[in-house]
Amino acid sequence: MLLFVLLASAVLLFVYSAPVNTITAGPRAEGCAFTYNNRFYILAGNKSDVSLFMYTTFPLQLSTQESISWSIASVNDLFANMTAQDATTQNSYLRPCVVTPNGTLLVGGNNFYAYDIYNDRWLGTLNMTGSVANPNALISCSYSISCTQRIVIVEDSLWIFEDVVAISQPPTSNIYILNLTSYSWSTRQALNNNTANLPPNMKAPSLAYVSAAQLANVTNTTTGGVIFMFGGDDSGSVQNGTTATSTIWMFDIASSMWHLAATSLVEPRTDCTTFFYPPKNQLLIFPGAINGTSTGMTNVLEVLNLKQEPSALLGIGMTVTATNQVMSNQPEPLWDPNYVQQGDSIILYGGWLGGNSSFNSDQITNSFYCTIFQFFIYNMTQSQWTTNATTTPFTAPIEPTSAQSSSEQQNNTGPVVGGVIGGLAVCAIAAFVVIFLLRKRRGTRHVPESRDAPHTSDHHIYSPPHAVEKHLPHTLVSDDIMENDMGGVKFEKPGEVEEDAEWPFKKEVSSE
Repeated sequence: MLLFVLLASAVLLFVYSAPVNTITAGPRAEGCAFTYNNRFYILAGNKSDVSLFMYTTFPLQLSTQESISWSIASVNDLFANMTAQDATTQNSYLRPCVVTPNGTLLVGGNNFYAYDIYNDRWLGTLNMTGSVANPNALISCSYSISCTQRIVIVEDSLWIFEDVVAISQPPTSNIYILNLTSYSWSTRQALNNNTANLPPNMKAPSLAYVSAAQLANVTNTTTGGVIFMFGGDDSGSVQNGTTATSTIWMFDIASSMWHLAATSLVEPRTDCTTFFYPPKNQLLIFPGAINGTSTGMTNVLEVLNLKQEPSALLGIGMTVTATNQVMSNQPEPLWDPNYVQQGDSIILYGGWLGGNSSFNSDQITNSFYCTIFQFFIYNMTQSQWTTNATTTPFTAPIEPTSAQSSSEQQNNTGPVVGGVIGGLAVCAIAAFVVIFLLRKRRGTRHVPESRDAPHTSDHHIYSPPHAVEKHLPHTLVSDDIMENDMGGVKFEKPGEVEEDAEWPFKKEVSSE
């Protein structure tokens, strides 16, 4: 009997000390990536062959990519049944991929499906108002490159510069603006600048907004902030990068005019992403496709330094430098990674690589393109590629919430610590059983009760990271903004996720 107990204890110790979470996000590119409440989320993406909607938690430590723990978020029937959707417009369903000030993700193209990140709940389609009805400003597209029209967040609004189906058409001046707090539409016109006119139609330029306050130590010429636009492909070709441009345009919001900067990028590029880092007055452009070959990709990061220059357009001077740090932490040339900004770090996951890559990928022999499943982190303070990204303070969405619980501070050591604690608990139970059996064999009827016996149950009640106060509504999106509560959306929780501690957010069932 004693031998049986010891063997059973050894087996249980092995089981409980093994890693708990073996889920991975898998290789994917061109997904919808965003951060919220110190979590990196990714929805869908080309080549993704695992759960469509997943997240991992900051801080990230990339000493070993395999140590990163992923969790599953719910999907609605739009994304759960993508094969039933129109194949010519599937790529547009991930747009605009923006998070509102109250913590709502907007995707679904011109349908604008809303996802309550805080409660892991799909809400349906938005019932938008304003001076114009939903203008259907997002162009349907059959491939990702044609989906990259000029879209940018300006304060609490989404700006969509009207695009054209064919580059040969004349440039348009319409700008559609969706307020992300009231969900109301408005429009304005880009006025014709007699010097530079309107920018030409281009595929996949990169836009970034810098506010007037952030430009205060650079210029006082603009009072409404500036939208910068970098590069783009003006060839009209399906293949990206064949005719990449190196131009830098500035849109002065106060005057509604575009200006062509005298400075250019170091190398022409398209399909890149731009991040602004206020402490250094820097715009960072990465990665993208370059001119010269139909399959050209780059891993050169370009840094645009803003400075005072009264004689320059809008009083904004700029110098551009290219940096290529040859080290293991820097990615190889790639495009279309899933990227976010977390504090002072740029986070990239996945993307398309050329053949013969050394990174973790789904590469097939003799296949030129492959997607990767690996993180890369660039620290803007240190100006170098690194292996970690930290947490940032979380601002509660609009209404005040209760204090942050310790569950928010979850990190990648959870599976290891949990395994160790579970193993110790099993050992304690085994020791107790052995002592009990030995005393019973000796005829002992009474086992002394320990006043400080540890609680060994592994069933814990999960507290949401920011439990909403009882007097607050269930969702932070007003009911009259939604066309209907669930919008005909099939709400599902993944079957492999257990009901108790594994699920990240507690769901409330409406009594209606």
